[in-house]
Amino acid sequence: MNKRLDQHSAKQAATRVRKYWLSIVCPILILGLIVLLSEFNHELFILQSEPFTIFVLSMIGIMQTLILVPLCLKMHVFPIFKNRFQNEDAQLAYRSYIRMSLLRIILLCATVIMNFISYFLYENQSNGICILITAIALIFCWTSENKVKDEMQRMCEGEYQADKR
Repeated sequence: MNKRLDQHSAKQAATRVRKYWLSIVCPILILGLIVLLSEFNHELFILQSEPFTIFVLSMIGIMQTLILVPLCLKMHVFPIFKNRFQNEDAQLAYRSYIRMSLLRIILLCATVIMNFISYFLYENQSNGICILITAIALIFCWTSENKVKDEMQRMCEGEYQADKR
């Protein structure tokens, strides 16, 4: 594998994942700012519903947070993804990494949206905390060239030869 090709591909993969991150996360941030600014007229949006419905929606959001945040942050360790990263063809491996990163971002954003619905409609504070936890997890999904190489556990030829010595 050419060291230059591998570095260029890692840089491209990191750039593409950052673009996906920005295109998915920024609208959610804008939505959050709109809600924050409309907090004064918040009583207009509160739904009066059965306590059971409020409980179910709240628990779905909390369970999504408890399950998906750790899953998404450690997704690159699971064998189903790790085997795809170890592919001989670097381009296929990087495409697989980009897809995994996109899946990770989408799952975390779905968690934010579910918690946001429960928080905004029913004023449930525990879902507000879940939004904060998921937002912090989204920050850790921001990629760099070194993070791509680290998560894929790919080494360039020059690094491989240095490790052999």
